Amino acid sequence: MIHQQVLQCAQRCSNVANTLRSTANQAPDQRAREMLTAAAVHLEMCVHGCNDAIQQAQIQQAPVTAGQYQYQPGY
Repeated sequence: MIHQQVLQCAQRCSNVANTLRSTANQAPDQRAREMLTAAAVHLEMCVHGCNDAIQQAQIQQAPVTAGQYQYQPGY
C-alpha cells in the first residue's frame, strides 16, 4: 500500500537527517557543519510534508458515521 511506502520513506529520511546532524556535530570545519545541518533540516521538512500528506489522505479516506454530521437548517 502506498501509505506504508510513504511511511517507510519518511522513516529512512528521518534516519538520514539524524545521521547528518551527528556528522555535523563531529565536523571540525564550521562551513561543513552548517551545510550538513542545512541538509538535515531540508530532509526534516520533507518528512513533515510526507506526514502531513499521510494525515490528509487518512482524513479523506475515513468512513462516515451517522454521528459525524448534525442537521443545519437551510442546507
